Amino acid sequence: MIVLLMLCAFGGLFARSSVGLAVRLAEMIGSFSENDKIAWQGRLMWRMPIKSQLQKERGFWDVTWAWISGSQKEQEVQALAGYLFNMYIFSAAQGRLPQQLDLSFTGVLDPLENIAGGYQAQEIKSLYADEKEDVKKHLTRLFKNKLGVSYNQQDKQNDAREEKFLQILQNSSLSGKRAFYVANKAVLPAQQASQEIKQALQEKLAGCIDGSAICTYEQIDVFDMMDRKSGAARRDYFYRPAVQECDACAYSYCKRACLNPQQNYAGWTVDGLYRLHARPKQNKFLMPAQGKAFLSVDGKKYAPWHYHAAALFRLKKDGQYTLLVQDPFLFEEPVPLAVWAEKFLAGDTLFYAYPFQRQEKIESQFLRIPTDQLEALKQGKPVKIGGIMYAPYPVYSAD
Repeated sequence: MIVLLMLCAFGGLFARSSVGLAVRLAEMIGSFSENDKIAWQGRLMWRMPIKSQLQKERGFWDVTWAWISGSQKEQEVQALAGYLFNMYIFSAAQGRLPQQLDLSFTGVLDPLENIAGGYQAQEIKSLYADEKEDVKKHLTRLFKNKLGVSYNQQDKQNDAREEKFLQILQNSSLSGKRAFYVANKAVLPAQQASQEIKQALQEKLAGCIDGSAICTYEQIDVFDMMDRKSGAARRDYFYRPAVQECDACAYSYCKRACLNPQQNYAGWTVDGLYRLHARPKQNKFLMPAQGKAFLSVDGKKYAPWHYHAAALFRLKKDGQYTLLVQDPFLFEEPVPLAVWAEKFLAGDTLFYAYPFQRQEKIESQFLRIPTDQLEALKQGKPVKIGGIMYAPYPVYSAD
C-alpha cells in the first residue's frame, strides 16, 4: 500500500511537471476576479525601477569597451529574458496571445527599451537562437525569485511558447526594427480613475513648465553654399517655448514625479513612468480619429504633427493599478490610456512607451531665458543666450 501511494504521488508529480509553464501560470490565476488578474499582472511585471539620477551620454570608448568586455551582450541577454518573462505573465493574466502587441500589453517591452543604444526586433530574435542557454538561466532565476515557480529549461513547450513571443515582437515592428504598440478598443477597457486621483495628479504636476524655460534644438554643421568667403560649416540654433512642445512637457511631468517617487496622489503612488509617443505608420503626419486636425482644449486647430508625446503614469494602490496620461495639449485633466489613444486614427498610429530616465543630453536643452530677453521670447523673436543667437523654431501652419 505504501509503495502504491508513493507510485501515485510520483506519478502525480511527474504529470504535474510535464504540464507546460504557460498552463500552470494560467491555472494560478484562473479563479481570480478581473481586478485581481490586473493586480497580479501589475505586481509581477519585470521592469526597471524609477531612478532620479541623471544619466550621462555614453562616450565612444564606453560603447567600445562594452562590446569588447561582453557586458553589452550580457545586458541584451538579460533584457531578452525580461521580455519573455513579461510575455508569460501578461498573456497568462489576459488569457490570450495577440498577433501584435496592443496597448493592454504596455510594459512588456520595458527590458528591451532599457538596452543601451537601443535594439532591433530581428536582432533580438537572432540573439535568442544564439544565447538560448543563458537566456533560460535568467528566466529560471526570474520565475524563482518573482513567483516561486520552477522553470524547466529543457521543456520544449517553453521553447515553442517563447518562439511565439518572439514572433509577436517581430510582428510589432516595422522592417524588424524597434517594436511598438497598437490601440485595440476590444481589449483595452478604459480603466476608471476617480476624479480625486486625477485632481491630485494635476495639482502635484502644476508648474512643471513655468513658461520661462525653453527647449533648444541644434542643427549641426549646416554647410552654407552661399558663404563664398569662409566656406565653413555653421550651426543653426532654434528655440521653442517649452509650453508649446509636447515632448518637453512630457519630460518635465515625468521628471517632477521621478524626483519624488513616494509622492501621494490621493492614496496612490507612482509605480512606473513613461514618455508616451504616438507616430504615424504610413502618413507623413499623425491623423486624428475625427476631423482633419487635432484640436486644443479650447477648440483651436493645431499645426500638423509628425509625432505627439505625453506622460504616462502607472499608479498603484493596495495591489491595484491604473494607467493615466497627462497631456495638456488634448485634455484638461489626466485621462486613462484608452481614452487618450482614442484621439488618434486607429490603424495608422503606432504607440511607443519609453520607460522614463533622466538624460543629460535632454536636460541640457532646457535653458532659462535671461530677463532682458523675455519680451523677445513672447513676441517670437530671436533671443541671445550665452553669446549664442537662437531663432524661433519653424512650425507648419494649421491651415
